[in-house]
Amino acid sequence: MPEVKLPGFGFPLDYHNEFIQIYHLHILQQEDVQLIEKWCTYREILIMRVMNDITDEPEWNRKVFDEAISAKWRSKIVASDKDITPNMIDWIIDEVKWKVDHYLATGHVVVFDPGVVRSDIAISEELENALRDGVRKLEDILTEKDYHPGSGDRVVDLVHPSLFPVVFGRTRAISDSLINLSVASILSGKE
Repeated sequence: MPEVKLPGFGFPLDYHNEFIQIYHLHILQQEDVQLIEKWCTYREILIMRVMNDITDEPEWNRKVFDEAISAKWRSKIVASDKDITPNMIDWIIDEVKWKVDHYLATGHVVVFDPGVVRSDIAISEELENALRDGVRKLEDILTEKDYHPGSGDRVVDLVHPSLFPVVFGRTRAISDSLINLSVASILSGKE
């Protein structure tokens, strides 16, 4: 297997391959390439956030057609004090309804940037249960829970990213092989 080389891992952090067109040329460059054609207004971003919240709901693809549920969503949006008008809320609900056909056909829904999708069916139920069991074991170890700021004590930071950041040139990684989930924990810490 060829050795894995990526910007910041085998290549300089600002490495750019002119033959590969991706969103960001490299991590230090902020300009988007292709696909993102315009700036979004503040209200467009609010609309996308609300649509993202709605499509995050379990069974959103069914609930969006239920008038009682969509009325609750409308009330919640109005109560949020976001700069969203009733006409915008109508448009949001209509847009989410429009997304249902694509979601049912593909199993995913586009969120925020073009090309970024979220899926409720991308992982098997067995893997989902295994992940939940693994997280539960981590939660049981904690003597004091570190709740994520702004989550209303609903999201626990099990492993805070600031405690284990990637440090370019120092963070160890396996570059000469691929590993699957069943052996990942065994190989953790391998030199």
